[in-house]
Amino acid sequence: MANDFLLVSTSRPADETRTPALYQLTAEYIAIQQKLEEEGLDPQVIADTLEGLAFPLEQKAVACAHVFWNLDMQALAMGVAIERMQQRLQSVEKKSAAIHEYIRTNMIHAGIDKIETPEVKLQLKKLPASVEIFDEDMLPAIYFTLPEPPEPRPDKKQIADDLKAGTDVPGARLSREDFRLEIK
Repeated sequence: MANDFLLVSTSRPADETRTPALYQLTAEYIAIQQKLEEEGLDPQVIADTLEGLAFPLEQKAVACAHVFWNLDMQALAMGVAIERMQQRLQSVEKKSAAIHEYIRTNMIHAGIDKIETPEVKLQLKKLPASVEIFDEDMLPAIYFTLPEPPEPRPDKKQIADDLKAGTDVPGARLSREDFRLEIK
């Protein structure tokens, strides 16, 4: 029949041939490393053994990097699409504003205050007077407002420099160093 649909599952089958997750491979690698060290083996033997065991872990990390790149490219493509849509949105909004102004101007010139049909009601309404400042330098000081000063916030660079230099800074300490992953 023309209306029959083929249902395709997007989930993976639970087969035994799938490689373990990266965190599992890492845990196994660390456990073997600790066991070899506890057995008191020669450091070169441990290094050689771990080198051979690192391949699946490295392979999985590379596979994860490919997933990272794929997601990164998807995000980039989405960003480009969003930018394109924002440009289209601005274009449509400008056209809408231009048509609005076109109607308003022509109603004013024609001296028509109101147009009413079953579909739409157009009505000109008088706006209150607005202030036009033509020379700000001539305004007396009483007509200026001063912005609120920003809230004070900690100078983390200065605090870090002082802590690294050995100065005690109450309420602050250096946190542990971390690593940044670079994928090229």
